[in-house]
Amino acid sequence: MAYSTIDQVRSESGFTNNSNITDAMITIYLNQANGVVQSFVSSIYNITTLTGTNFTGSQADLMLQRVEDLLASGYLMIKEYGAE
Repeated sequence: MAYSTIDQVRSESGFTNNSNITDAMITIYLNQANGVVQSFVSSIYNITTLTGTNFTGSQADLMLQRVEDLLASGYLMIKEYGAE
């Protein structure tokens, strides 16, 4: 379950209107970012409790979404521009 969306990653990385960046490409980086977020969170918390109406829209949900946006955008920008 990704906390972020393809459109959010596109917007964060500045590729909103770039047709050369496919949704499939962004999905790969979004999945990688989600894996990192999940691994850090699950090392401290029981992830199964991070669902439902008490979690959706909460500060924790928004924070995880933001972290995932930044990671996925960073992966995408490294792919496009290189790691400098």
